[in-house]
Amino acid sequence: MGAHVTRLGKSLDGAVKAYNETVGSLERQVLVQARRFEKHGITGVEPPELQPIERQARPLAAPELVEPGQSALEAVPAGADAA
Repeated sequence: MGAHVTRLGKSLDGAVKAYNETVGSLERQVLVQARRFEKHGITGVEPPELQPIERQARPLAAPELVEPGQSALEAVPAGADAA
């Protein structure tokens, strides 16, 4: 059960990372271009205000869920499927 929960935590962490990367790309590339609309007389388009997510998934710590000698991050091999 601990391995499944650890995989879920890694998946959540990956989703947060992807979201934050998307927000960064949106702010660096898309919104910069959208702000130029005003220079061309196009108004009334308000860009959305997005904030990066600062939360992280809580690692497993209970000895019943983490094998002896392993940290929570070592409990599941990298690239393991969530299935």
